[in-house]
Amino acid sequence: MCHSSKRFTARIRLLVFSLLLFLAASDLAYAAGVPDADSMMMVAVVAGLVLLIFVINAIFGAWVYKDAKHRGMKNPTGWTVVVLITGVPGLIGYMITRPKGNPEVSRQ
Repeated sequence: MCHSSKRFTARIRLLVFSLLLFLAASDLAYAAGVPDADSMMMVAVVAGLVLLIFVINAIFGAWVYKDAKHRGMKNPTGWTVVVLITGVPGLIGYMITRPKGNPEVSRQ
């Protein structure tokens, strides 16, 4: 694992940990009867969903970049950006348009 991917993983862990702390604090506030606890809980849930979508798109983007590079495509970065922005539809588009066959054969 390279240095930048370790940093990326550490940042994702920090984001997840922060979200879990916020969720725990909202749950405690809700249990204590704080008036705005419902809205705090909703913010935590929405933030969690946004974070989950971001992480899934980042995983898809990393896979697309590696696969496109192995298949010898001219612009792996372009497909990576498309997948990061569009998510699953971009991944499906990449899977349809990528060169067919074994990546090892495509490199030659």
